[in-house]
Amino acid sequence: MQDISSLLNKINLKKKVFIAYSGGVDSTVLLHAFHELSKDNEISLEAIHVNHNLNEQSKSWEDHCKKFCKERDIAFKSYSVNVDSKKSGLESAARNARYKIFEEVLQPQDQLLLAHHADDVAETILFRLFRGTGLDGLQGPMKKRILGEGMLLRPWLGYTKSDLMQYLSSQEIQFISDETNFEDNQDRNFIRNEVLRMASKRWPNAGSQIQKTAELVSKHKKAHDFLLDRQFGEYIRGHKLQRKFLLELEEDTCAEVLRHWIKINNIAMPNKKIIDEIFGKKCENQLIQPTFITDYPVEMSPLAKKHRKKAGLVERFEAVCNSKEICNAFSELNDPIDQRLRFEEQLELSKRGDDEAMKLDEDFLTAIEHGMPPAAGLGIGIDRLSMILTNSDSIQDVLFFPQMKPKKKK
Repeated sequence: MQDISSLLNKINLKKKVFIAYSGGVDSTVLLHAFHELSKDNEISLEAIHVNHNLNEQSKSWEDHCKKFCKERDIAFKSYSVNVDSKKSGLESAARNARYKIFEEVLQPQDQLLLAHHADDVAETILFRLFRGTGLDGLQGPMKKRILGEGMLLRPWLGYTKSDLMQYLSSQEIQFISDETNFEDNQDRNFIRNEVLRMASKRWPNAGSQIQKTAELVSKHKKAHDFLLDRQFGEYIRGHKLQRKFLLELEEDTCAEVLRHWIKINNIAMPNKKIIDEIFGKKCENQLIQPTFITDYPVEMSPLAKKHRKKAGLVERFEAVCNSKEICNAFSELNDPIDQRLRFEEQLELSKRGDDEAMKLDEDFLTAIEHGMPPAAGLGIGIDRLSMILTNSDSIQDVLFFPQMKPKKKK
């Protein structure tokens, strides 16, 4: 690792410096390095530890961090949180709880330092690539950004895990080793422990190269956003978009303009389910003439075959007439491996509170494992006709089987 004094160029020495300190290798090296620098420089340094209470050793980890700081006369503060993973994955929920604490702690112009390094960036980029992402997802974490009333910084992004271990070996430092980081059933752990490790054997600088690519993508994304503002600025400023303007754009350009408009208005990018709900409430009731709706996202169609030409979509269409859905059709998914993955994704959605998520059907999986020819499903029958004739809003209102009807709330 280079001379750690170069880290001083990344912070404002006149403002307070908080270190997010978990007790693991990365944050321990970061805290130790800044503590060493504070001996010859006036740095108002304080460590923040967030106890997520997710592991039976959580309290002992907190005690370790407290002891580490006390031995070095470093200001220390710990916070205990309860992680609610019902609406999101466990990792995401823990992150949200942690960042909420950070925002509450930071005062105007305070600095919070996180220990993310180049290998972390590579792990994040690969994880997003495997799940599917766009330009925003390929940028990796920012070196510096606003957080609450303060500033979040990541001074380690130019260093690899190997650099940090090299520093660690030259110092007598104790750190926490979380055994769950070596359990490959978690996607990120598998990427870190298997994919990146294997890639690094063939390409020793794999982590650094991916991190540099992420920085390059970030520069291109800034240019992309600048050009969108320059060409469409007068139409996308403010909190409203003109439908006429959007309809005049090419499909791909329209999608980019919408994403950019959502971003500049600081709105969280909606997931596929929310987009479908928006379409159902704001668009479908405007479709009077017979219309075919195509290009459904994979996440919304767990039984449909992936589109053979368009990534992220399935081969499916719905026919709408007079604001009513009269037909739903798709190519049947007959790949048992893909189908199991889709069911598992639905299970995750169910755990997060999605009542419409499908259950894992082992009998169905067994059936297609024995062999299923190419097929198509077509939903059009007396129930849909009855819905139209009775002017019902939902197909469930006209189903012949009472047990399939939604229960009426008293």
